[in-house]
Amino acid sequence: MAIMRHRRAAAPDEDEDDDSQILLSMPANPSKPPAHQLLNSDPIHAGFLMKRSRHVLWHMVLGPRCCKDAWKSRFFILSGTYLFRYTSDSGRKPKGVPLPVDCCSFRAASTEEEDEAAAAGQTPRGVGFVVSTVRKEYHLRADSVQERNTWLRMLRASKQRAIKEHLGHAPV
Repeated sequence: MAIMRHRRAAAPDEDEDDDSQILLSMPANPSKPPAHQLLNSDPIHAGFLMKRSRHVLWHMVLGPRCCKDAWKSRFFILSGTYLFRYTSDSGRKPKGVPLPVDCCSFRAASTEEEDEAAAAGQTPRGVGFVVSTVRKEYHLRADSVQERNTWLRMLRASKQRAIKEHLGHAPV
């Protein structure tokens, strides 16, 4: 049985302009805020990182020696319990889906991964790290070891806070 909902008829004395003004002031998609909005809301951490871009189909068809990984500069914002990535610090919408940090794991890149990238002349050693979700691994690199360690520390602290909030052990 279908449930039907009826819209309440507006009383003649109500002002419909107030409702339309509220709707016009709302963002088009609140789950994908522009970068400037997040930067103005006091994010936990923000900055440029290099993200590895690999075309999986070409690697499977032609082999890994044929296609080199491309490293693209992305602006990352850690705000609340989500990691957002943008093409620039003035991006209008995030690239892809924001990553919930409570569902991610974070680690420094292994020596094998760093050796492989360094042999290809793509990155210096000691600055890479990996953000893993259930479906995907994001290989990132910072400009320095200190910057990488700061990102890892901030991501892990944000994950701890998010888990405590979900369990009710910390104020929301």
